[in-house]
Amino acid sequence: MRVNFDRQAIDHDRRLYPAATITQQGFVRWPGSEAQRLMKQDVDNEIYLNMTPKQLYDSRPEYYRNFELTQIREHLYQEVRSRKTSSYWKWRKEQQRLAGEEAAAKKKEAAAKKKEAAAKKKGAEAKKKEAAAKKRGAAAKKKKKEEATKKKEEAAKKKEAAAKKKEAAAK
Repeated sequence: MRVNFDRQAIDHDRRLYPAATITQQGFVRWPGSEAQRLMKQDVDNEIYLNMTPKQLYDSRPEYYRNFELTQIREHLYQEVRSRKTSSYWKWRKEQQRLAGEEAAAKKKEAAAKKKEAAAKKKGAEAKKKEAAAKKRGAAAKKKKKEEATKKKEEAAKKKEAAAKKKEAAAK
């Protein structure tokens, strides 16, 4: 919302007060000028390779009528430099993008490994608990069996004692 309002305000102000076509130094403004368009065309066609900046300056009236030689030379060098370095910056940006993707993939892989390790650990803990529960169950079963055996033995002893009492009473 705010961006749209700002854009409308800037557009309104630019309609009321357009950018000056002449700079404070008395030269034609470079951005959007015919000389800029021709400079880009000359660089595209590689005309600048066969001439000195002075010869290029003298070759077009759009250059020498509106600008000084130093300005044209600087704009020529700037245009050539931007063409040479733009491929480097594109490559560099691509390398950074790839490195970022690679780092994200490594981070994702590390998170997956960590999650897998946690799941294995949880599984091992569950197995330990299960084994402990089985062990406790087996111990409890053994104890019950021993108690049952003791009760049977006690019952057998009581029967024996009762039988001995009967025998002794019968005598």
